[in-house]
Amino acid sequence: MSIRIKSTAERFSDLPIAHTPSNEPYGVQADKEAAKARAEVRRDFLNGAEDEPEIDYPQLNESGLEIQLRMIDQLIDDIEYAPEDTDPAEQDALYDILTQKREEILRHLTIARLVGREAVSPWLETVSSKDLERRAAEHNCEIFGRPNVAVFNYLLAEARRKAIETLQSDDTEVARIAQEFLDMTHDVEGRERAEPVELDAEYLVTLKTDLFAVMPALESMTQLDVPETVSAVDAIPYVDAALAAMGLTEKGYRARRTHGSALEENPKMHVVDVGENRRDFDGSSGNDVIATSVHEAIHILRHQNAQEQPDPSKRMTSRANILAEEGLCVVVEQIVREENVTRGVPYYIAAGLQMGIDITGNNRSVDARDFRQTHEILWRWSVIMEGAGDIAKQKETAYARVMRTRRGGALDTRDIQYFAADQNIKEWLQSLRNLPAEERQEKLRWALSAQFDPNDPGDADRFATINRMREGEE
Repeated sequence: MSIRIKSTAERFSDLPIAHTPSNEPYGVQADKEAAKARAEVRRDFLNGAEDEPEIDYPQLNESGLEIQLRMIDQLIDDIEYAPEDTDPAEQDALYDILTQKREEILRHLTIARLVGREAVSPWLETVSSKDLERRAAEHNCEIFGRPNVAVFNYLLAEARRKAIETLQSDDTEVARIAQEFLDMTHDVEGRERAEPVELDAEYLVTLKTDLFAVMPALESMTQLDVPETVSAVDAIPYVDAALAAMGLTEKGYRARRTHGSALEENPKMHVVDVGENRRDFDGSSGNDVIATSVHEAIHILRHQNAQEQPDPSKRMTSRANILAEEGLCVVVEQIVREENVTRGVPYYIAAGLQMGIDITGNNRSVDARDFRQTHEILWRWSVIMEGAGDIAKQKETAYARVMRTRRGGALDTRDIQYFAADQNIKEWLQSLRNLPAEERQEKLRWALSAQFDPNDPGDADRFATINRMREGEE
């Protein structure tokens, strides 16, 4: 690695924004008042008070973001004007990472202006709210991409097919909801469709054996006793147990109670945040709390292993990792459960509805439907595809799902990666199926050793020589 590339990579790695997930500025973290205010906004929305929830974002620090934007721009300049003997592959890889982070910061700054904060960036002063919304969405799509039209068509067609069947239901309310869903969405029959990839039960058992061979302490952790229902607060010991099984407790990581409703990793603070208002875990359904705890710990494990790489460029998250990070975590979760689940479908549907893919047949629009319109369709989708249950609860769940695909009041496709990355990693694992167990386990160990996409040819080549997790590392 050239001196210029190494120096630039190290300077980037030292920036707080380099280790800040793109969703973090939209959370509440330890701000109890913000969490209370959000609960009130949710209640008002569900009571029909407004079509677009007005939420404050206390973690959105515009002045700090402006400073880091200037730092990123300087690093990009350093890369663009690197010496002639610089390795082009290394230069391009670092440039991609820096420009992706720049798009992320620009989205945050645009959202700050959209929600009514004082604009620090002079180029945003005279832009309308609708244009700001679109600009923020476009920045987001540059980072996380857009829903695949053929995939969305398949998912919506399946929901519409089931809705048509539901019209015959003896439950007249559910039949009415199914008809409303059909009226609110457009028929996609005859359009291109793509069916999801699945892992069969036999291979899931094989992969579980592989996972325990790579991390032996994880086996006993997954066998912990779990009550029938586990509250968010009571889940903290299970998260800590998953961190310990991966050798992360001794490196300073722990679970932390927060005032929100999310359960998510925060590697910058060396914690997994457990929102006290999160729904209860279902202990009778594949040990929900154990599988979810392992999921979050895998995020931390890959981050920590990346930070321990001797090569600074390998400490950074590759751009292609977008299609691997959530994928590895959700597929490991399925391996623990021994249950294939196509993850992230509600987020994919929500994003595609906002973009109006069923209306236009393409994914170019970023604001075809607003929050209310998307929510009205999505809660009906939940009733049809996930069971009627408590309609009020379905509406609350749909609210949270739309919020995750509309952070800051603009399209946010970050969470479609649950689906896209799930599919990407399943394709990769299928390619390993016929390898000897030792080779397959080594591939898995390699994929957990840094933050890159093992299914991407460029990443596979660039990360081929990284330091691997030690065998049986705990």
